[in-house]
Amino acid sequence: MAGPFVHLRVRSPYSLLEGSIRIKQTAALCKTMGMPAAALTDTNNLFGALEFSETLSGEGVQPIIGCTLSVQVEAPRPGERSTPDGVLVLLAKDETGYANLMKLSSAAYLEVGATDVAHISIERALDHALQVRIEWMAERIETRGIAANPEGERPPDGVRVGE
Repeated sequence: MAGPFVHLRVRSPYSLLEGSIRIKQTAALCKTMGMPAAALTDTNNLFGALEFSETLSGEGVQPIIGCTLSVQVEAPRPGERSTPDGVLVLLAKDETGYANLMKLSSAAYLEVGATDVAHISIERALDHALQVRIEWMAERIETRGIAANPEGERPPDGVRVGE
């Protein structure tokens, strides 16, 4: 038998023209439908994260904070506007993940032209992912040795430990 359903792509009114259901209504629906958790993944912003977190927690539902970031895979030709080619959905696992989401969502607005649609380059996303993996490995080496891994903690995808 399958476990309870957890919606991982909830939009709020902070995703303009994409989400119309208010966060209080989302929390009430999650509680009524027996959802143990739900993830907010507004487009290119974290504006609703605090309200979502406080409101869902108040209803006994675990809030998961995330973001749907517009991503540019191919660089524009000279003279063309920079436009996104797709999206990348990211969910924060913990406070570090939330801090990383803030950096990337801020970059979506700050690292593009004034008239360009908010987005990050795929290189920025991949560089950031690589940096997170390197920091994770460095922390393990410093604190307890990478080969031992005494807690049996799984590394992030793509990181090999103690071979």
